[in-house]
Amino acid sequence: MSATLDAKGGANLLLFLRHFFADCFLLIRNEAEKFKKLGALEIFKYIFSTLFVGGVTKKYERSWKSAALFFIPFIFIFTVVDYNYIHSPIEGISLDGRCWLDIAYQKSFCNQISHTNNLLLRSKNKILDLNTPNNQLFYTLEKKFGHSCETAQFKVMNENSLSNMYTVFFKFFPSISLNQLGVILKYIRISLILLFAFVLLKVGLSPAYTLLVTSHAHFLVYLVNINYQFAMYPFLIPNFLFLISVSLLYLYGLEKYGYRCIPFGALLGFYAAFYCNFRTAHAPLSYYILLTLLALTYLYLRKSSLPKIKACVIALSCFLSLYVGFRYHDNTFIKPIHEETKLHGDYNYTYHAIAHPLVLSMGTVPSDLAKREGIFWNDGAGMKLVHQIDPKIKYLDKNYEKALWVYYFKLWLFYPSEVLKIYKRKMKLFNRSMFSLDKFVGDRLERYLVRENTPHAKQKVHVENPLLKGTLWLQSSVNNVSWKIWVILLSPIFLIVLFYRRFNQIGLLLSLSVVGCCLLLSLEGIIIVNVLTLKYHALINLLFISIVLYYIQMVFNFLYQIMPSAKEK
Repeated sequence: MSATLDAKGGANLLLFLRHFFADCFLLIRNEAEKFKKLGALEIFKYIFSTLFVGGVTKKYERSWKSAALFFIPFIFIFTVVDYNYIHSPIEGISLDGRCWLDIAYQKSFCNQISHTNNLLLRSKNKILDLNTPNNQLFYTLEKKFGHSCETAQFKVMNENSLSNMYTVFFKFFPSISLNQLGVILKYIRISLILLFAFVLLKVGLSPAYTLLVTSHAHFLVYLVNINYQFAMYPFLIPNFLFLISVSLLYLYGLEKYGYRCIPFGALLGFYAAFYCNFRTAHAPLSYYILLTLLALTYLYLRKSSLPKIKACVIALSCFLSLYVGFRYHDNTFIKPIHEETKLHGDYNYTYHAIAHPLVLSMGTVPSDLAKREGIFWNDGAGMKLVHQIDPKIKYLDKNYEKALWVYYFKLWLFYPSEVLKIYKRKMKLFNRSMFSLDKFVGDRLERYLVRENTPHAKQKVHVENPLLKGTLWLQSSVNNVSWKIWVILLSPIFLIVLFYRRFNQIGLLLSLSVVGCCLLLSLEGIIIVNVLTLKYHALINLLFISIVLYYIQMVFNFLYQIMPSAKEK
């Protein structure tokens, strides 16, 4: 019976591929026939419009087949051309990466939640054989350092999604080596960027814009990956792009297929929760995108002449679907860690503390207030400030964050003018850093590309993808702009108004997501870290450049509209 089903499934797949390629061939042939009939001016306009003209209005929306045809070269560029980079051996693991891998070892081979015996932390990169299967490597290190599952220590690991992801790999593929895992991670990140490229092509953005944005995303991920192969930082951009892609596809499905797509919201909600627990600073981005999605869904339903009650029921069903997926993730993966924390010590967090960096970041710029209060960027300073509120509080216990919130609001209450001066200075530093993006990438940027050793991994970098080199020109061009940051970030309001008048919810969601998330990350950068760093803020760089490039896209659209046609000539 199973053999029969397999045979039918294979036959259906071959039939689908046959029809798909036949339709693609027909599409190419029809375009070629049109091309033959065009004059020189029309040929130029055709090429120009095909490569450079696009938008996110319904006028430019592409079919699935035409988007797939444009997408094929992207696969070649981001996988075949980068094959050597993807399969290059790993010569070391950063401290952050070893933390997450060690907890994944405990979950996979000891069935313990949020425990660690610091095997990878104790071992130096020099004595790690990265080609050894992970199950063998774990027991070899255990034997060497005299630790076992029974003597492992409980550890609250903030932002748990990465260790959960590694646990899945080790559970299903225990014999995989760290070198092989590194290759898989690179393919996953490239695949997430490629999906975003396909969605951009589908909603109508030009191939040139899509290529520049996605290649720049790939370039930033490539740079971060050099030093943080197994840490969370190379995944921040791909995860964000994937969340945007799935949200756009979900909204598109609701528009085209209605009720049938509502249950798929549970998958989107599940991934949104996964993204929230990947990095706490990005959790507001996830909430913002989901809320924007729900608001646009309701507005679309109201504009589609549906009765008000029916529109409310569908929008509520979408919300419940998202909520179910979100809660399922947290109950399955996060709640057990909450329960475990109650049994071990005073640590009470399964997420990154918020008030802790908020208060300490006030000491990142020189001020009389910070000097007088003893505020500086060091974890130990937090305890001294907390003890001004309650001397009995211990580090990161259940009252630690509450006390810091009280302390923070007392500063605003008693010294409002001094606090405002601190944030004005932080904003100036951030603004200066935003327009000196070569500094945030670091002065090592050129050294990465001339095959010098990197500071952490000590591996030589061989850049073969011409897009990675070409993106340097884009990077340096944007660095030289003299506009103020608020002009770049607030001016897309005009685009939003344009999309609202036509009410293309796909375009609205994409524009609101990029602009809103850029503002949120910039606000977080101004409040907490006033100087951009590559591993934390590469996404701000990508969003900022995406906005700049979109204005260039609009210029190309305008030029196409004012081009004379052959008949006019």
